[in-house]
Amino acid sequence: MNFTSCPRAALAATLLAFTTAASADGLDLDDPHQLLDAYVKTVGDTSERETMVYAQSTVFAFVPGHRGRPILGMEVVGVKRYERIEGGWQRVQREIAFYTDPDTGEILDSWHNPWIDREVRVIPVLNDPVNRRHVIDEQGGGWSVNYMRHGDHVTFYREIPLRYPNPLPYSEYPLHSTGDWYEAMELFNNFVSLADLEDPEITSAPGTGSWTRVGPWLPWMEMGNRPGWLVYHGRSVKLMDGAAELPDHVREAIEQDYPKYLRAPEEWSEPSETSWTLFRKVLDGEIDLDEAGHE
Repeated sequence: MNFTSCPRAALAATLLAFTTAASADGLDLDDPHQLLDAYVKTVGDTSERETMVYAQSTVFAFVPGHRGRPILGMEVVGVKRYERIEGGWQRVQREIAFYTDPDTGEILDSWHNPWIDREVRVIPVLNDPVNRRHVIDEQGGGWSVNYMRHGDHVTFYREIPLRYPNPLPYSEYPLHSTGDWYEAMELFNNFVSLADLEDPEITSAPGTGSWTRVGPWLPWMEMGNRPGWLVYHGRSVKLMDGAAELPDHVREAIEQDYPKYLRAPEEWSEPSETSWTLFRKVLDGEIDLDEAGHE
């Protein structure tokens, strides 16, 4: 059985005999630079062209003492461009997501919150930008992604626990904040063919992915610090022909109200946006959502 995995640096050393033999005539995923280029080819394009990813997700709510239940769907679109920089790559990206009715798929402007028995305004995900730098230092560290290989199948995976001060402190935003710390978990898988990764003529390999997120109530739900949490279960595909492959209702909604989210940012900027930082700006009157989708 040709099965190799590299979840951590220490384990990589243990598996070196297997992975080196498997990649002697091709891609060496134990080389951090080759690994990074392969990952960029999987999730983006090493020619620095834009790539678009489309994802669907189900959002489950969990309240202590009760069975979890689906409360929302999501339609997600991300447009990114990877640019070569010293030591690695930088990603410039925008992402948008609409919350939908889990039964009909209708994009929601409002949602009846059953726990507070009230209609609340739904705020879409409008993250502009979502930029990252992946740089490898002189010792080969500084950036990493885990991988598993079985024959021609390669899975890149990232497991990201998050904990940082909540942009919406509870003392200032008690209706919209679950507490003074933002705590969540993001889990990503990206699936790709080894043959595509090893083909020098391919700069952007076709691929699919999955995403799981465990996190707090969304601020627009007006749940305050009520006990409970959300679990997102999603799946994604890279759209090799771009926006033409989007579902019609998603493409039309973006074209009508948020056209800039069909393109990657022109250049690097920071800090990156999140649903929490965006919501604070909306609440504080710094952003008009009717204008947020336009340059």
